[in-house]
Amino acid sequence: MRDAARRAYWGTQAWQDQALAAKRAASSTQAAPISLATLQSLYSFRPGIAYVLDALYLAPTARSPARRTMRSCRGAAFASKDAGLAPLPASRAATTTPSGTRVTRTARDSGFEPLPQGAAEPSGRELNDLVRDWVDKTGSTRVVIQGEGDPLAAQDVVVETLRLAQGSGAQFRLNTLGVGATDAIFDALGLVETVSVFLPAADAKKYDELLRPREPGAFDDACAFVRRAAASGAHVEVTAVDRPDVDVAAVEALATSLGAVQFRTRSWLG
Repeated sequence: MRDAARRAYWGTQAWQDQALAAKRAASSTQAAPISLATLQSLYSFRPGIAYVLDALYLAPTARSPARRTMRSCRGAAFASKDAGLAPLPASRAATTTPSGTRVTRTARDSGFEPLPQGAAEPSGRELNDLVRDWVDKTGSTRVVIQGEGDPLAAQDVVVETLRLAQGSGAQFRLNTLGVGATDAIFDALGLVETVSVFLPAADAKKYDELLRPREPGAFDDACAFVRRAAASGAHVEVTAVDRPDVDVAAVEALATSLGAVQFRTRSWLG
């Protein structure tokens, strides 16, 4: 009964408010502010490889197995609000001053931007250096792997980053579509605190309509990823957008059947 009640609570506004409050409380104890200025001050930083919201976000690649993204599934108003840049609503990047004033940063304030034209994608060694510098500078240990593309499109870099960053104190979260995984990424999941898989629909037809995968079979591949990741013992979360044209309850039921231990909805801003 407790598990059923917990699943019903996941994704609700109260759940999101509680999670955001916990993140703010954690960030308030850091040695240095979680800010773009702090990130840009690091010798290991260069534009396009990382950005800041409520944690350090690594952007290993802009490549993806799908033509559309999680952000595109959240509605035209979401894309317009964030100028097509932020992976999370601007409100999630807001901060509260000691006096209680709420300051909302824009998408650009996070530093989320593409690599400059002609610039190389980051290596695992480069991202490891950045993670270690960030943890040393801020004391913040939360690191999310999620950029413009899907991390699994650069999974060799992701795996190298995770392995090199052992002992840094960083706690990693991997946000992915779960498409195209190799054995190497599953072997590295033990180095990740949470694996979050975006599953926008409970059937292949709707999945393909929303994400427009580049290759057939992406829906089955994503489901297989959730199942195998969960079977490996990883803490697997599945997310979906609370769209009017998606049966979110069916997505949650599918996620549970695949072994996910957590389900969360993202807001629809159509």
